[in-house]
Amino acid sequence: MEVFDISYSAIFKVVISGVFVYVIFPLLLALRDLVLLKTIEKLILTDELHSYLRICESDRWFLNNKYNKKQGIDFTENETAVYTLDGEEVSTDAYNSYISGYNLHYNRFIKLDSFVNLRHNLIIFLTKHYKSEDFKSPIPNLRDKEYSKCNEEYA
Repeated sequence: MEVFDISYSAIFKVVISGVFVYVIFPLLLALRDLVLLKTIEKLILTDELHSYLRICESDRWFLNNKYNKKQGIDFTENETAVYTLDGEEVSTDAYNSYISGYNLHYNRFIKLDSFVNLRHNLIIFLTKHYKSEDFKSPIPNLRDKEYSKCNEEYA
């Protein structure tokens, strides 16, 4: 019969590694995820983002519903311009007002949409980098809610 000589230091190392693997490491991962979520909440999902989302989605609603007319300029034989919106002839002032409103909403939408998409992509990058893929970015849901509010408000 053989005798195995196991030192107390070997037993201590096994116990310490077990405690680290089964207790400390999961706590550190949970703490990391908590810090990540709090950072996203404080630095990315700001009040500024919420106000930009509101403006961006209202601009999207206006572009989809109010400024979606087919526009055109035709010239008559005596070279006077005839302005049309959806095939109906309109005055020069009405046409210019329509174009100026369209440009305002379109340019603001492009600017704010890129800002919102940057924040959304940053959340996706951080969650993938820190292996928290089961956390979904709340920005698409916030966009849908803001757009539906615009539907109720402006329709």
